[in-house]
Amino acid sequence: EAGWISHAIQTFQTMPPQRGGEAIPASRLIAVLQGWDTSDSQIAAQIRMANQAGTGGYLIALANIDQSWQPLPMTWK
Repeated sequence: EAGWISHAIQTFQTMPPQRGGEAIPASRLIAVLQGWDTSDSQIAAQIRMANQAGTGGYLIALANIDQSWQPLPMTWK
């Protein structure tokens, strides 16, 4: 149900070294959890997964976070 959390946290340990950077320990991360359009049991599952992943803490976002992205033209001088 909230398995995405452990995967997302793990990417901070695997992706940076693949690109020449240093892994970021889970204990240095604060998980941002989905609190909108979810039940209390779903929120509890997210908190449990964040704790099991070893994060330094969590934040429950009660408002929808716009995660859309589109390229925008930039003008360089």
